[in-house]
Amino acid sequence: MIVIKVAYCSPRKVGKYGVWVKDVLDGQFLDSQCFFFKLTMATNNESVLKKVFDVNPMTQLWVNISLFTIFKLKLLEFIKLTKIACV
Repeated sequence: MIVIKVAYCSPRKVGKYGVWVKDVLDGQFLDSQCFFFKLTMATNNESVLKKVFDVNPMTQLWVNISLFTIFKLKLLEFIKLTKIACV
């Protein structure tokens, strides 16, 4: 979690001109959503291990989770992180 926070939760300078890039994720929201993330992953671990589609099972899980509004609200920062990882 520390690596994710360093990479995505703090503004930093990039490029030779030192342009500041805004943080992508909110570290406080990430911390507050951590319990719900762990609970969701523990609940869905068997469905992830079954490869039903030609799509990566974790990608399929996150697509399914992001379809439900309650999950979007509870896991918003993790869904953003997933979109970053899938690019």
